[in-house]
Amino acid sequence: MTPVGAETLTAGVAFIENFLFPLVDELRELGIICSFGLRYPGASRNNLLQAFTPRHRGTLVTSLRKLADLATAGLIDAAQLELSIPLRWPGRMRTSAMERMKEVARNWLACARRCKLHEPSRRSWVGCLAEAEFPHLNASNCHQLPTFSGGRSLGDTALLPEKGSRYGLEFYDATASIGGIISLRTQDETWRASMLLVRREGSVAIFSTEDDAAATRTSISVGGIGFKLCGEQIVVSFDGPVLFVPDALACVNLERALALGHLVNASVTLRLRPHSGSWPHVANEMIGGGLFAQGSRFGRTEGQVQLNGQTFRIDTFGRIGRSPNYGASIAPQSACSLTTWVYLATPSAPIFLEMQAVEGKGESTQDKSVRIWKNQAKIPGELRALELRGQDRTNIPDTIRATVWMEDYQELNLEGRVATCLVLAHASNRDTSPIYTTLGFTVFPMSSVKGVGTFWLTGPERPPWVAKRVLEEARTEGLGGSEHPSS
Repeated sequence: MTPVGAETLTAGVAFIENFLFPLVDELRELGIICSFGLRYPGASRNNLLQAFTPRHRGTLVTSLRKLADLATAGLIDAAQLELSIPLRWPGRMRTSAMERMKEVARNWLACARRCKLHEPSRRSWVGCLAEAEFPHLNASNCHQLPTFSGGRSLGDTALLPEKGSRYGLEFYDATASIGGIISLRTQDETWRASMLLVRREGSVAIFSTEDDAAATRTSISVGGIGFKLCGEQIVVSFDGPVLFVPDALACVNLERALALGHLVNASVTLRLRPHSGSWPHVANEMIGGGLFAQGSRFGRTEGQVQLNGQTFRIDTFGRIGRSPNYGASIAPQSACSLTTWVYLATPSAPIFLEMQAVEGKGESTQDKSVRIWKNQAKIPGELRALELRGQDRTNIPDTIRATVWMEDYQELNLEGRVATCLVLAHASNRDTSPIYTTLGFTVFPMSSVKGVGTFWLTGPERPPWVAKRVLEEARTEGLGGSEHPSS
């Protein structure tokens, strides 16, 4: 339990017992889980908190030496609170948290003055634990991931998506100029729910949580995002705060996005009705039974989205089912993967396509695949070309093109316009290098065929349009540009 390169404990036992533990209890009453020393041990040699210990008494840096002298006299207690990111942003939750912190601090200072609780000596954390001097530090207090009270455990009859898979709704409404991806994902024992609402004018609303799931055969709810199977409809709902970022492209740098964003309320109620009834089950697409047994389902998506004081009426076509798991599953030998789905309102009957092209490193060939549905039936086809294009390599793609061979169409040439997109940088499962995903929504305003779609371009190399953007920001701000994982 001793951190590698451990130095000095940064807080006395009295401070931990009489300030930190009461603070944790007070914040828990607000539904906020607060921990300290779990993710970022303050006793670690490289933790900034070591500046508030006697460790640097011999330093030549005057300000650091003064801090060390104060710590030696027992006049400084330092702790790093581990709180969820939403508390950075203005809003009711942060205001309530700050008020509780001030109240606990006032009580602690009054108690410290009366009882002279400061302790000049700092004993090892492990020693204190061994002597059972921290009765509050037990399994119920050690929350490394945010959880919420009241979440019902999954019943034995609940049928859930495969572990590690992402299940969600994707849609884009060209009239309302807004698109969305609302999804659930399982990883080990953790449930993750997320939502992206992207507008054509360039803003994005983000919601993400880790929570217990309440599930039955026909419904599941995780952290405010709910999916429910109602006959032939699937209802997707959300009501709560989201982070509103006015510049979606800033999301490639998480810290920049957080700095630009602010909390707003959002409400989503969408109903997806499969076109002309249920689609057949897709082999190996979902596990059998219940909500997740429907495979990929395309259909009319209706409802409304309320965001930042505006109401958007949604009447479009969308897809629900297993979604690309962003960059987590990309093969190490792959240079990039372009995945897209498209709904086409052709004169004879609607056509739904799922297409993917995977390009290997150092190779000009692509591994291409397509699945096509028409008149509720899956029909054979071949994907002959799939690409994203911009005005040049350094500009964000504005066009998606595909060539598909189909039985009755012989060859279908598709050209769609990229309505809006954003770029995310994700931590890789295999190493510390980020994986980049350009995620966007497309409109197909062709003469005889109209449609909408969604695409994901994922790869380990930074897209040239991201490099250009980072360089421009660095020049503007006089800073070095870098990305931090978005999730």
